[in-house]
Parts: sequence; structure tokens; C-alpha cells
Amino acid sequence: DGPFSDDVPGIGDIANMQASNLEECSNRCLQDAKCEAFEFSPSALASSGVRNCQLNSKSLRAGMAYGDFKLFIKAGKGSASVEGAHVVYFIAEEKTQVTGGALRDFGHAFGEGPDGTGEKGFKFGWMCDGQPEANGGPLFKTMFRIEEHLAYFDKFHQCKGQATWRIQLPAGRYVVNLFLPKGRSVKGCTVQGRPLPANGGKEADNKAAVEDEEWTWRFSVSVAVPDVDHSGHGNLEVAGSHPDCE
Repeated sequence: DGPFSDDVPGIGDIANMQASNLEECSNRCLQDAKCEAFEFSPSALASSGVRNCQLNSKSLRAGMAYGDFKLFIKAGKGSASVEGAHVVYFIAEEKTQVTGGALRDFGHAFGEGPDGTGEKGFKFGWMCDGQPEANGGPLFKTMFRIEEHLAYFDKFHQCKGQATWRIQLPAGRYVVNLFLPKGRSVKGCTVQGRPLPANGGKEADNKAAVEDEEWTWRFSVSVAVPDVDHSGHGNLEVAGSHPDCE
């Protein structure tokens, strides 16, 4: 299926190769049983870090294109995107399942997992003072407590500065929707370094988006994810420090 003006995040995990044309790139994906999707660019060069044919074992769509690449997905392989959005649930039990292609966070450090990737190929997780560890030791998921559907920033004060939740995304502009308990303090809470406005929350108009009726306050922030290393991707960060931001 395709072409789509969309992207599977990251470099192709099966191959980052230079094809002579679209047909060659397509055939390489069709011949590989693990390939769910491929992206092709008519302009990317063999000398560039991102070559013109990207073969992917996943078909999770980012919701926006990367350069002039077009996305093609094998018939029968679905996309885990939600109308171009990425939905993340912070949950305590790994056995808890979610629907609609949403991502699940259990409080692990940023970059944990095979090849430093998290669920569905996304790289995301927690950091303490800019590092995926606390006090020089491993960052355990108990550091960032997830209790009764609430994720706490550094509940046990192990960070000298801020605790940060980070996700690697294709570079571009994003609208970040944070669902928080009504009445909780947002002092010290930031998105991409921008403080949340103290009186900027609104009653959530989509109660189905959250699992707990206490989560009725939504903050929407428009931010940029810059391409800082010319990889086509960057980091989106939400940060806070206990007890000011929970």
C-alpha cells in the first residue's frame, strides 16, 4: 500500500541502502519476509547517512514525512499510528495491555532494551540530571513511581536537578497533550524547556483517552523537535522535579 507522505521513525532496521530505483527497493522488501514497510527517496545520495531505500521490520507510522521519502507498507500490515499521533500510557504493570497502537512506559531508563530501543521500535524512557542513571548507579524503575495511573517525577529525590522523560521522534513540530490530575501543582513542569502555564489547563474533552476519572486536566503545548545531529530525528522531553511537578 502507498505511497504515503509518512515515515517509519529511525533508520531502516533491516537495511539502509542505495537502490537504483523504486522498483529495486520495493523488490528487496518483498523478498524479505521480515520487511513490513519500505521508504524510498528520489534524491537521497549513497554518500549521505540516510540512503534512498529504507527497509523496516515495523510499520509504525510517525504521522509526518521525512524529506521527500515516500512510505510503502506491505498489504495486510497495519499501522500503529493514531491519526498521526503517538499515545503513551504510563502504567505500573508490564502485563497491562493497551489498544490502538499506543506505547506503554513502565518507568525504565532512556535507552533500555534491545539496541537501546523501547516498545514498537521507539526509543524512550527516563533520565536523571541528563543521564539514564541516578547517583552514579543504575536507574531503577522504582525511582519514577507509577502508582494508580500517576507517574511521579523523582518521588524519592534521587536527582540533584530535574527528572526527565524523553522520546526520540522525527524532527518537526508537535502538539503535546499532557493529562494531569486536576488541582495538582505544575510548578517546575516543562515541555522542551518551556514551563507549563499555571492556569493553562483545560477540562479534558476526551475522557476515553485516560483510565482514571481523576485525570481530567489537559495541557496542550506546541513545541519543536530539532534535528540536532542531522539524523532526521530529535528528542522530545518532559521534565519536572518532585514535589513541584507530579
